[in-house]
Amino acid sequence: MRARLDGLKNHLRAKDDELGRKGLEMEGLPRSLREAKAENKRLQAELDKGSEAKAEIDRVKAELVKERGHSATLTDCYNLMEPKMEALRQEYNDT
Repeated sequence: MRARLDGLKNHLRAKDDELGRKGLEMEGLPRSLREAKAENKRLQAELDKGSEAKAEIDRVKAELVKERGHSATLTDCYNLMEPKMEALRQEYNDT
């Protein structure tokens, strides 16, 4: 009988210790959750910055394509006008 009581007391102590550990874990959970939320917020901000940077890169690339098109058009115009301008220079120099 005494051994049974001692066994029950030991079992009760073990359960009490386990409850204490679980209580400590539960106390740490809100802090861990706050830290995880803060890290999530930081990562989201970093992701947003990356998205903004990608959008800026895409905008600059589109602008570059447009500028290249304008440059090609200007070059074509210059090449078309060059002979006419040279002829006008010759005509002016001849007079």
